Amino acid sequence: FPMYPEGIFKGITRIVLYSVFPVGLIFYVPVNLLTDFKTTYLFIIPIISTIFIWSAIHIFNLGLKKYSSSCLIGIRL
Repeated sequence: FPMYPEGIFKGITRIVLYSVFPVGLIFYVPVNLLTDFKTTYLFIIPIISTIFIWSAIHIFNLGLKKYSSSCLIGIRL
């Protein structure tokens, strides 16, 4: 995805690139900041980044609650 220009992705593909796979945040947003600077990016980027970080921590903690170690090796004396 990062090898193609951002303009060719429209509709649902663009939503998937920016939400499910945050390729848009990693590759396209920094390029847009350099080529077409807008002050709204300075407010939107931290908010979206915070949402991604919060959701990653939340999903990790949900998985951690269901985790059980499969190590059945006991100490033999």
